[in-house]
Amino acid sequence: MASLPSLPPSATTSILRAALHDRVVGVLVGSALGDAIGLYTEFLTAADAAAAYPTRTFTLTATPHPTPFKLDMHRAPKELGHWTDDTDHALLILLAFLHTARTSPSSPNPSTHPPANATPQANPSPPPPPLPTQHDLALRLHA
Repeated sequence: MASLPSLPPSATTSILRAALHDRVVGVLVGSALGDAIGLYTEFLTAADAAAAYPTRTFTLTATPHPTPFKLDMHRAPKELGHWTDDTDHALLILLAFLHTARTSPSSPNPSTHPPANATPQANPSPPPPPLPTQHDLALRLHA
């Protein structure tokens, strides 16, 4: 990896990791926001959406007048501002990747691929913690 001018390689690595982190968070937040907005019209025809939302604007926040959902079987179980299973699936895929990611292509993840000559451990590692819920992730975003 080439260093940025006048920065040591460790600082360059730190900056690049922070930039990548910001981009990943931006993609996740943007996708979840688009999903929450799309829930208003998902599975509606253009005519039904126009009839349900004549102003064609949506307010998601807990302002005095957030835009209510058209109540039908698809939207009734949802709360305003929540995303759908599309975002849940994207987060689960990312979490699965992060849980099994390797530090380099040539080094297997020790938790999933122990070396062939490894001796069994008397106290194996505890199982990973349960995956966070939508509520847990939302709390982290607001922290």
